[in-house]
Amino acid sequence: MKAIINNSQVDAWQITTTGDTPDWVMTAFNRKLIWWNTPEKDVLVIATPRLGVSMGTTGWYLIKSPENTYRVISEKSFHTDYQLISK
Repeated sequence: MKAIINNSQVDAWQITTTGDTPDWVMTAFNRKLIWWNTPEKDVLVIATPRLGVSMGTTGWYLIKSPENTYRVISEKSFHTDYQLISK
């Protein structure tokens, strides 16, 4: 899905173990930029330049910026700060 924050368009994926996984998310998994931290696949870990690693759980959102940086945010923050433009 696509969303807007501060006049920038980003890719967003609600973290889940079911359903379709976008190509950009699969690419991040394949490049080892993101990975599951538990066998149950309910905690996603993201390698970040500033923080080292960041974690998000199912229901949260993985965000990819136009600069190809990744971050996770809570569902509440996504609905508060981002405007969804396409699913």
